[in-house]
Amino acid sequence: GLQAATESFSVARIEDNKFAILFQNSSGNKCACIIATLSGTNLTKHTEVELSGTNETQTPKIMWDSTNSRLVAHYAGHLRTGTLSGNSQTWGSESSAFSYSGSTTSFSDIAYDVSADRYIICFYNSSNQGCYVLGTRSGNNMSVSSVYVFQSTSAVSHINVAYSPEIERIAIIYNHS
Repeated sequence: GLQAATESFSVARIEDNKFAILFQNSSGNKCACIIATLSGTNLTKHTEVELSGTNETQTPKIMWDSTNSRLVAHYAGHLRTGTLSGNSQTWGSESSAFSYSGSTTSFSDIAYDVSADRYIICFYNSSNQGCYVLGTRSGNNMSVSSVYVFQSTSAVSHINVAYSPEIERIAIIYNHS
């Protein structure tokens, strides 16, 4: 099995039989990614790549951007993009998406806006406000906008974001109290 330090992990489907798994590993609680392939009932795990260099409290999220053939990882307020060659991963530099403290990025999510060629990363901050940043990719590196607050009047949790190419709109779904 996969040796994760916590139940916090995220899975992105790359192909019918290939997946990227982002998780907090048991070797120093670092954010790591592993590519797994499925053949019949056999799951093969390929080389694990650590994305963060330090022990961090994090709820990681990963997505496969099929338009640009890229993995996009978000963990502990950081973003990274990566490419695949077979089952080998190559990741760009880590960029800070926003100020991070403690476990304030629980319930984060990522989507790709095809029409604007950018990523939207939703999360809630240390004041439990619903926030997002916009990410722009250049090669395997990501730059992000300032933090935008979309819900400040009540506490936000359980955030999901989705892009609809048919109407070229992003929907942010969240729970608030």
